Amino acid sequence: MTHFTEGMTKTLIQLVKDKEESLFPKSRKFSSAETQKKAWNDLAEYFNKTYPKNQKSVEQLKHKWNNLKMAAKSENGEIRKYFLKFLCEKSKLSLEKYPLI
Repeated sequence: MTHFTEGMTKTLIQLVKDKEESLFPKSRKFSSAETQKKAWNDLAEYFNKTYPKNQKSVEQLKHKWNNLKMAAKSENGEIRKYFLKFLCEKSKLSLEKYPLI
C-alpha cells in the first residue's frame, strides 16, 4: 500500500482540480483519451517533482483519487467533510451549503 501524507493528498486534490477538464474530458474521442493520458502524466510529473523522495506512478495517483472520490460520497465520512471543506476553501464556495462540515 502506498502512503500519502495529508500534504500529498491536498496537492493531489489541487492538481486534479486545476487539470479537471483535461483529466475528465466530456468527449469520448480518441484525441480526448490522449489528452487525458497526457494530463495524468503531467500531473504525476509535477507531483513527483514536488515530492521527490516519495515518487508515485500515474496508477497510484489515479487509485488515490478514486479512493478520495469514494470516501467523499460516503454519507458520514470524515474524509467527505475534509474533501468538501478543502474544495470549498480553494474555490471560494460557501461552506453554508454543506452542513456536514
